[in-house]
Amino acid sequence: MPRKLRIGVITLCVVAGLVAAAFGGVYIALGRVRPFYEQALQLDSETLQTGSRHLESRATSLFSEARQPGEWRATFTSDQINGWLALRLAEIYADSLPDEISEPRVAIGDDRFSLGFRARRGGMDTVISADVMVMLTEHGEIAIRLLSVQAGTIPMPVMQLADDLSKACQRMSLPVRWTQVNAQPIALVDVNLAANTKNTRVRLNTVKLRAGALYLAGQTESLETESAAASKSLELTVER
Repeated sequence: MPRKLRIGVITLCVVAGLVAAAFGGVYIALGRVRPFYEQALQLDSETLQTGSRHLESRATSLFSEARQPGEWRATFTSDQINGWLALRLAEIYADSLPDEISEPRVAIGDDRFSLGFRARRGGMDTVISADVMVMLTEHGEIAIRLLSVQAGTIPMPVMQLADDLSKACQRMSLPVRWTQVNAQPIALVDVNLAANTKNTRVRLNTVKLRAGALYLAGQTESLETESAAASKSLELTVER
């Protein structure tokens, strides 16, 4: 074999080897699972069932409390949320969830919330995970800022997942609208629309994420009482 041809063949083999190694590394990285997701999948069936029941019970109580004037508060743990996601999500939203997405799970840390789910795209299975921050806006909406997204351990564009989540929210008729700040997508949840109240206004005063739990606190105000008070004030002003 001529020397130049031999050098060319060796070069091509090296390049091919590097490409194969790179794709192999990508494949391995796509197949990796973040620790929080792996731990959430290991929850036993009793924990999932208990968590799901407790979440639905507390959510029902909170919904009732938020429809009446007065203060209210609630706590939801990651085990409760994961139990509901594992046992009830697919049952309730069977017609809205994409077929290529399954086994969603969450983890709650200090000021951070992590979501993960299995996804199949382009003939490849991987776990998509996202980290978000949760805060309140000056108008009392819940703002969920999407910080980062990964497929396995490979970073992904956050806007891609935001677009998928936005479509999913529309399919499930959830009271969520999307905006962005500094190229980071933000989901805004209207608490009053979510509560679906009449003649009352819901104010969410506190949203906290602390080591495995989500804390909510707020109050509900009667619009009829405010209207009556305003009318009485107007009458007094006219009499004067």
